Amino acid sequence: MKRIAAIVAAIIVPTLWGEESATDSAPATERSATLMGRKVTLEKDGSDFADSLGVSSRKANEAKKANPTPTHEPDDVFIRMNGEVLTWGMIDEYSDLVLKISPLTLPPQATVEQINQVIAMSRKKLAEMAGNEYIKNWILVPRAKEAGIVVTDAEILHAISNSVKKIKKQYRNEALKVSLDPESYLYRKQVGYLYSRKYAKFLNSQEIEVSDEEIAAAVAERESEIAKANEYNASLLPKIQGILEDIKSEKIDFADAALEYSDCGSSVDDGVWGEFYAKKCKILQPLKDFAFAASTNVLSDVIETPYSYHIMKVLDRGYGDESGDEDDEDDDDDTDEEAEE
Repeated sequence: MKRIAAIVAAIIVPTLWGEESATDSAPATERSATLMGRKVTLEKDGSDFADSLGVSSRKANEAKKANPTPTHEPDDVFIRMNGEVLTWGMIDEYSDLVLKISPLTLPPQATVEQINQVIAMSRKKLAEMAGNEYIKNWILVPRAKEAGIVVTDAEILHAISNSVKKIKKQYRNEALKVSLDPESYLYRKQVGYLYSRKYAKFLNSQEIEVSDEEIAAAVAERESEIAKANEYNASLLPKIQGILEDIKSEKIDFADAALEYSDCGSSVDDGVWGEFYAKKCKILQPLKDFAFAASTNVLSDVIETPYSYHIMKVLDRGYGDESGDEDDEDDDDDTDEEAEE
């Protein structure tokens, strides 16, 4: 069987609602890189690696030069929250472990520099995710403690045990050692998760009384917010229509417009949004309809979704073997925090 793939570029301007809402035996070649003491496995074939990940695009390089990754020492503070400190050393330790136990397959077109850039991008993303999770948990932990909620050592050990069971055998001892260290991010993550889960159950069990006056006030406030949002969203439409006309009249090219106006992460990569497969494409239906119907290199009209206004064009379309990773079913649908890694 075949699958249809569309490589799409997009300029996305969010509305107010949008804002709410490797194996050890791999040979060393010019296309390989060492990751945590082992060689990265390269795929037998692949599409244009540099363009698909944006690691060598003009806009991506310009953005990286303008905002270089800061250097840091292990003891430097990453986040300080409610008296608790998360250091860069803890984040680096966590990132090293996650990258080691996670599969990283890259096409043979990738150079050593490109692979190392992907690793650096992955580490940065892991740090951002860890920071967000830490903030969320450590806002709730003090409130949970104030409510009399207790997390025992036995519960922490049980959560750690369940988490480590998900990890490949060759890394379990290392993951267990890190997870049992009370100063590590992984240990704090389990503690935060347990407190947060218990606190949520505690809140759901409470009887809450709401008066008619409070309900009326909440409805009035929400109606006011909706009116303001609708007014703001309506003001965006002429703006993105003007952007579309400027692209059509060649006053600005698509890549520059994406960099200047788009709120999508693809803005630094000439607006290249990604490759989508017809069978399991999860983008919103109006965008999907255009991606799999339009001719290549033809600009869309302004497409409105509940979250944003979009300008799109299909850069390429092709057919491939449907046995790829994109069509594999998830091995485990468990979204529990303990199974996240």
